[in-house]
Amino acid sequence: MTSHDVKSYLEKIYKIPVMQVTTRVWSGEIKKNEYFGHLRKEDDYRMAYVVLPREYKFEFPELFPKEKKKEEEKELKDFDKRVNEYKKNIWNENRADLPPWFNI
Repeated sequence: MTSHDVKSYLEKIYKIPVMQVTTRVWSGEIKKNEYFGHLRKEDDYRMAYVVLPREYKFEFPELFPKEKKKEEEKELKDFDKRVNEYKKNIWNENRADLPPWFNI
């Protein structure tokens, strides 16, 4: 993303007033492999510095609302319950020496 892209993204999506955006490309590190001796370069990445107005206080948006966390916890509990029921149904106590897939 260019500096203009970052500025328009923040202003339109998050409705944040942006004064200035500066971008910089950081070069990835070059490392030598310990065993084979060949060189390996990590990926380059771009970093953006954003200047906001002095009176504006930025707060990070809530990416994971509590409602979704509750739903995920409920789904995990249901999943664990189903897994335990499945294990109980597969296990044959009369022939415990055989693996479960053999009880079909």
